[in-house]
Amino acid sequence: MPSNKDKNAEPTPETYDNLAAQPAENNVQTYIKDLLTLDVVTLTGNVDLAVTGANGERLRLGRLYNRIEEMYMAEDSQVRVLAITHVELDKDSVTYIKEGLSTQDEKLLTYHLETVRAASEARAAMAAGVGRLLNLSKPA
Repeated sequence: MPSNKDKNAEPTPETYDNLAAQPAENNVQTYIKDLLTLDVVTLTGNVDLAVTGANGERLRLGRLYNRIEEMYMAEDSQVRVLAITHVELDKDSVTYIKEGLSTQDEKLLTYHLETVRAASEARAAMAAGVGRLLNLSKPA
């Protein structure tokens, strides 16, 4: 995964934690870049994460995602990909689904597909809102 310091890096939840410290122009560019594609990854397996808030520290999802990624990349990982969907702005898409789904996997696949649908609808609404803000389109 690219470093958050790389200006061309894909945004992560941790990136959004730091957006307030950046100039507004950078925030808009990051937001628009994130709207252009949609990635949904459904993982299965055992992930043991302890979430503690030392000294009143708030939960940062970026840290959890990074920890899950570390666990997934480990040689002895028990985390497996069930499905991945990538959707481009023009709706070109690719979906990977593992073979030999169990009954539980089929339920997770349904969840994955519902997540893709809901995220696509949310992205479309956000893109329309940005377009109206930039006066690129008129409301219906």
